Amino acid sequence: MVIQRNQQTMKHLAGNYYIDADEYQFVVYEKRTVEKEGSKNIGEERYDVISNHATPEQVSEKLCRMGVAEYVNKDWKQCVDFVSESHNNFLKALQNGLSRNPK
Repeated sequence: MVIQRNQQTMKHLAGNYYIDADEYQFVVYEKRTVEKEGSKNIGEERYDVISNHATPEQVSEKLCRMGVAEYVNKDWKQCVDFVSESHNNFLKALQNGLSRNPK
């Protein structure tokens, strides 16, 4: 699912992952480049919805699951680094006003 969001309000989490919020939810996105041959949008960047969450706690749980899924059978230090970076950036975004109730 692709939802058009204001990319200026999105906050970077880690890697190609971003987060935004509206009055109902937090939305985690993955930034991708269209690579399908023959597509009229080839080369364009898009933000695909990865998950929607009602609470910050649900976002934190998702970030942990994403890290484990991404790095399972790989370097566990990368997993820990991903989860740590994305969670720290999420907490900073909350402190800087990211909210389900934008003003």
